[in-house]
This record gives sequence, C-alpha cells and structure tokens, in this order.
Amino acid sequence: MSQDNVKPNTSSKGPRWVRILLVMSLALNLAVIGTLAGTAYRVKDRWAAGKPPPPPSLSVTLYRALDRETRHRLFQSAAGGHPNIRALREADRQALFATLQADPFEVDAVARVLDEQVQRQYQFREKLRQSWLDQVAGMSDDERAKMLERLQRDPRGSFKGKERSQASD
Repeated sequence: MSQDNVKPNTSSKGPRWVRILLVMSLALNLAVIGTLAGTAYRVKDRWAAGKPPPPPSLSVTLYRALDRETRHRLFQSAAGGHPNIRALREADRQALFATLQADPFEVDAVARVLDEQVQRQYQFREKLRQSWLDQVAGMSDDERAKMLERLQRDPRGSFKGKERSQASD
C-alpha cells in the first residue's frame, strides 16, 4: 500500500524558469548569428563582381602618405586646446546634444555648434594640404615618381612598413 501513495516522477524537465532561460538564450544566440550572417552577406554582395569598396577621400590618402611625425603633429593640432582629439569630439557631441535639448530650441545655436566643427575641419585640412605640399616640394623627381607609383598601386593609401617610411624620405 505504501507504493500507492507515492506519485511517480513524470516531470524530468526541471523547473519552468530554467526552460524559459534556455529558450531566451537560444533566441539571443540565433539573433546574434543572424546579424553576423546578414552583415557578411551584405558585405560579400557589395564587393562581389569586381566592386571593391570605394577609395578613401583625397584628404585621407594625403594624410596616410605623410610621414609618422607629421601625421602625429597634425593630429595633435586638430585637437586644439583639448588634451586629445577624443575629448574634443565628445565636447562637440555634448554641445550638439545640449543645443538640441534646449528649451526654447534655437536652430541658430545648433548651426553655431556645427559651424565651429566645420571650421576646425577646414583648418585641419588646410594644414594637411600645406604639410603634404611642403613634403612633395622637397622631393626629387625620382622620389615623386615613387610616391605616385605607391598612390596609384594602392588606392586605399595604406603604406605599410618600409613603404610608408620611404614615403617620408
């Protein structure tokens, strides 16, 4: 009779919250895998059939062609009075956010924040242009020909290792 009162253990699945957690974990894993696969598929389609990514802007190409010391100096000058360029960019973002949240909203204040940033970009590009021209002006015909060959061979402008150091000679 003692066996009649014992309920058989038919639930071997475990607590309900564990099952819910496992389903949520599976859903999250599938979402991550789907995102990665979708990104890879889009990138593959863009670069398929001879469609490489577009070359960088001319400013980026010129910047990468400069020697390391000149690039570092330009980068530091772009930060202005801030300790580093990241701090400056964050200050720009916070200024923009503050003007967008202001009550009353003033579109002229937003325009001033954007104008300041555009002016700093222009000053940086002007310094870049002048530094690059100074470097090119000091090159011999052979050095300029070598630099031109590197620029034409690698439209991405990524001079690596010795080739970059040669670009500064």
